[in-house]
Amino acid sequence: MGDGWKLVAGKKGGALLLNMEEGFSFRRKRRGRQGQEYFACTNENCRATCILVSRDPLTVRISERGEEHNHPNDVDGSTVLDIHDTMKKRAVEETTSINKIFRDGRVEAVAHGVAEHLPNFPEASKRLYRARRSAMPPLPRSLRDVKIEGTH
Repeated sequence: MGDGWKLVAGKKGGALLLNMEEGFSFRRKRRGRQGQEYFACTNENCRATCILVSRDPLTVRISERGEEHNHPNDVDGSTVLDIHDTMKKRAVEETTSINKIFRDGRVEAVAHGVAEHLPNFPEASKRLYRARRSAMPPLPRSLRDVKIEGTH
């Protein structure tokens, strides 16, 4: 039952499980002994839970407790989180400019009708530059810090 579900990184780095069809998001609470992961709704007052049985392929099972969501869904919020995750991955994996990545994300947001929920460029660029820096080695501060392979 992986259709409509997507696993993304949250704003603070934790795992989020998005139900793209219904518009609910879940935050990881704990890992089980057999490798499954337990998720709870991101709404603090909601007791809905689900279990991520497998990441490859993505297999999700709704918890046997049978708790239903006690709040309206937010399809737009799930779509925005998905767009954020895509932009963040691109910032880390590609050398494309952050400005271009943001513009592409904005185009996708407009296509889905959620552009008003996307943060402005200065706010989004901070997150994207931070993500890119985390994947790159630090620049040398002096000539002594430069090490060239094959020389003594």
